[in-house]
Amino acid sequence: MKRREFIKMVGMGATLLPTSKIILAQSPIPNKWRGYRLTYQVTLPQQGKQAHLWLPLPDGIDTPHQLIQGSVWNGTTKAGKLFTLPKTDTHVFHAEWQGLSERTVTVSSIVKAADRKVDLRFYTPSAKSTFPDNIKLPATYPNILR
Repeated sequence: MKRREFIKMVGMGATLLPTSKIILAQSPIPNKWRGYRLTYQVTLPQQGKQAHLWLPLPDGIDTPHQLIQGSVWNGTTKAGKLFTLPKTDTHVFHAEWQGLSERTVTVSSIVKAADRKVDLRFYTPSAKSTFPDNIKLPATYPNILR
């Protein structure tokens, strides 16, 4: 790198430093998180020689407002595993039972979600926007979105 290019780069960084504080102060980074444990308890009938259970788990993509802390399982199956479907971010639990035996499993996932607030007083729908009938506000409802 040439000396002039280096000096220009340092100068640009110094001029952008004050604006970076403003941008970070206004960023939507949440400050309060709540943790949830989602627990699935499944008991399958004992009839049949073989049984399979596929159980979808919470979305594995972390966003600024949701984090997945992981999943654990326990149960009577010897062939159970947590995995991600190939070429996707879909998390799944799969269990298999052989023979006539008790078929129970419990899967728990921990999810953290950030508080979000949207002030609808400042929302004005565009002229092109349409809402499905099942979510439209009744005409007698206070004038929030109109």
